[in-house]
Amino acid sequence: MFFDGRNNEIVVANHGNQNGRQVAPGDAPARQRGTRVSEPQPVVGGRFDEPSITVYSGDAKGNVAPLRRIQGAKTGLNWPMAIDVDRTRNEIAVANNGDSSIRIFRRTGAGDVAPVRIIKGPQTGITGPMGVAYDLKNNEIWVANYGAHTALVFAITASGNVAPKRILRNAPAGSPTVGFGNPGAVAYDSKRDEILVPN
Repeated sequence: MFFDGRNNEIVVANHGNQNGRQVAPGDAPARQRGTRVSEPQPVVGGRFDEPSITVYSGDAKGNVAPLRRIQGAKTGLNWPMAIDVDRTRNEIAVANNGDSSIRIFRRTGAGDVAPVRIIKGPQTGITGPMGVAYDLKNNEIWVANYGAHTALVFAITASGNVAPKRILRNAPAGSPTVGFGNPGAVAYDSKRDEILVPN
């Protein structure tokens, strides 16, 4: 999410899928005699929406429709993560985790629109980006690159399969990432000397 104070707008990246939830015990219908307590409760409220970028008024409250929505096949959005807005160039940069790209859209874009440019390909080194930020002072785009333990720095006008200007590492090149995504527990297997983590 990004708050654009200049244009009084809130810009939001939406993954798309909306997980349902199990009915809370107090909300569940009364249990029939003879049914086991361990039976799972039904899941309610889930649905799948296409990934999108939605823009709301900075003063929005409650259940309100967005002012604009970027969504559809032409966008190429696939697990959009962090976003940033360059208000001088009127652009929105999106860390598109699902296809390891940075997609840049017009700030005022709406509907099923293609990005104005995409940074993607083997020369970029982008792998599973989780963050993106404009550095307007130095005319650069920074990418937090989860899949390769790096921060990548590109020219602010970068496009296509281009090498970064600089690479900052927090692990040796080629080091695998653990791939954790909201792990909820951990256990130790003493026979195999392994740590088990449900992911």
